[in-house]
Amino acid sequence: MRSPHVTMPRMRAMLAVAETGSYTGASQATGLSVPSIHRAVTDLSLAMRRALVTRRGKFAMTTEAGNQLARELRLAQVELEAALSEVQALRGHETRRIAIGAMPLSRARILPAAVARFLARRPQVRLTIVEGSRTELVEPLRSGVLDVMVGALRDPLTEPDLVQHRLFDDVPGFYARRGHPLSGTAPDAADLARFPFTLAPRGTPCATGSKGTSAIRASPACGADRVRIGDDDTAGSDGDRFHHAPLSRSGFGRTGGGMARAACPPA
Repeated sequence: MRSPHVTMPRMRAMLAVAETGSYTGASQATGLSVPSIHRAVTDLSLAMRRALVTRRGKFAMTTEAGNQLARELRLAQVELEAALSEVQALRGHETRRIAIGAMPLSRARILPAAVARFLARRPQVRLTIVEGSRTELVEPLRSGVLDVMVGALRDPLTEPDLVQHRLFDDVPGFYARRGHPLSGTAPDAADLARFPFTLAPRGTPCATGSKGTSAIRASPACGADRVRIGDDDTAGSDGDRFHHAPLSRSGFGRTGGGMARAACPPA
């Protein structure tokens, strides 16, 4: 994108179309007229020698090339804003913002504790937390809308422009309510088999576990070190059922999880 025709106004118009899905929406978002938005995107397409947007009725759909360009433009915009914020911080004016994607594993204890410690040290930094599944958060992360995502690691990591950092390990366990019939006993497999279990869906990290650098490892068997009776305050209305969950979400024992953040793909 070293063409002199790739200008900031045209890139701004392209981003607005990609985010709103229409020229009218882009006009409302930017304050520019619809003809100006259309002309800017058309000129940018000519400069890139690629079709970036296709019309479908009232909607403007970005092509694969358009999606890739929009992602790169967002990342460039985020990097520029971050650089300007760091300059302001050096001058004593803290304006930095951090957007965090919170996957289910991190919401109960890990992320709240980290946020509290961080804000105690950097009270002027503005944090935004967006909750969702990995599927919902990974594209905003890749596009620069989110700065970091906290949750269970994936192995293998399929996105080449993301990197993962292992923070800690978490081991799922089985939990039952206070006053459970097995309270105060040392149950074996036959004892546990008399009661119903709530398990995670197939394909989720808690159910299948993962290998290598994954932060979650599923228990291969229901051993005594994985069974906690009388530790689950939320299961009181579920009778004598056992619940399968990571220790970090149960409020008991070790915490675990993982982090993924956007990065430039390796050269």
